[in-house]
Amino acid sequence: MIWRRRTSVTALVVGLVLATAISVLATAQENDLGAIRKRINELVAAGNHPAALVEAQKYEAVIKARFGAEHYVYGSALFQLARVHEAQENYAEAEKLFEDALALSERTGPPNAVHVDFLRALANVYYREGKYPEAEPLLKRVVAANDQMSGGDNPTVADALNVLAMAYVKQRKYADAEPLFTRARTIYEKAIPENPVNVASTLNNMAYMYKEQGKYADAEALYKRALAIDEKALGENHFYVAMILHSLGGLYRLQDKNADAEPVYRRAIAIYERTVGALEKARGADHPVVAEVLDSMARAYEGQGKYADAEPLYKRGLAIREKARGASHPTVAASLGDLAALYRLQGRTEEADKLEKQALEIRKTVPAR
Repeated sequence: MIWRRRTSVTALVVGLVLATAISVLATAQENDLGAIRKRINELVAAGNHPAALVEAQKYEAVIKARFGAEHYVYGSALFQLARVHEAQENYAEAEKLFEDALALSERTGPPNAVHVDFLRALANVYYREGKYPEAEPLLKRVVAANDQMSGGDNPTVADALNVLAMAYVKQRKYADAEPLFTRARTIYEKAIPENPVNVASTLNNMAYMYKEQGKYADAEALYKRALAIDEKALGENHFYVAMILHSLGGLYRLQDKNADAEPVYRRAIAIYERTVGALEKARGADHPVVAEVLDSMARAYEGQGKYADAEPLYKRGLAIREKARGASHPTVAASLGDLAALYRLQGRTEEADKLEKQALEIRKTVPAR
């Protein structure tokens, strides 16, 4: 599981970008532009990404017409548009827009807080795309810049350290990752002791690193420490608690400790079920975030070998993504791949081949970057 800081980094970034642009926009009908931005944020939060995209395109067009494509304020418009694509998991398009925003920032002035935020946003998209070598140098720049601006003990530094460390882990550069995790944890403990869940997140990521190295005893100890922190801070039925339980259950399964894995998986699944119900009530049964939780629950069943229970959950997640994103979206391809993998575990080769072929055709339509 990747770093999961509990504050909204995207919201903070948007605020910084717009704060820098505000002096210019104040003379250009800022109220109208602010209303557009507000609608974008509300639509993204509600999961109405097509409407949010229309508003973001409108915002980009207005800013471009008023200031031109080489004015630094235009970077805020590109950023808004990019984050809507990112919310839709259209990472290829988000990547291009974040790259353009960063390049504009570099052309129009010296490095500043907004420039660093563009670096961070692009690095995060690279990470989500699995482009860890591309994310690595950007994250190093973010860490260095934040060190310089904040003195090194700011939680934003720890955030970047966590993502950089995970990028190292994904590339099996474990010796490079471990000291970054340690430093991130120390910063969180010192800077925001009232919010220990950030420490739990770092411990969880370190546990994943140890698991990948085969250091199962070390991984188990850290998963349990992270679990205890989140249970105390968030409550025993929080989604993040379920995610740690899920990871701990998987660790037990790797060691054939099925008697230990079973109750952990059961508890995780119970929390997932409650989470699905709450999300359906709050956001609707077809919201993409519901699909994410369904996938987590399906993987928990799959980890127990309960394939018949996992299958309908994967299928429902697939249906939600097809409805919300369209049949040719990359996340649909990922869902098809998950279902195909499940079929292969059951020896359903013909069905798995068919789904994998569908997924491949979708991936061919994604623009190469």
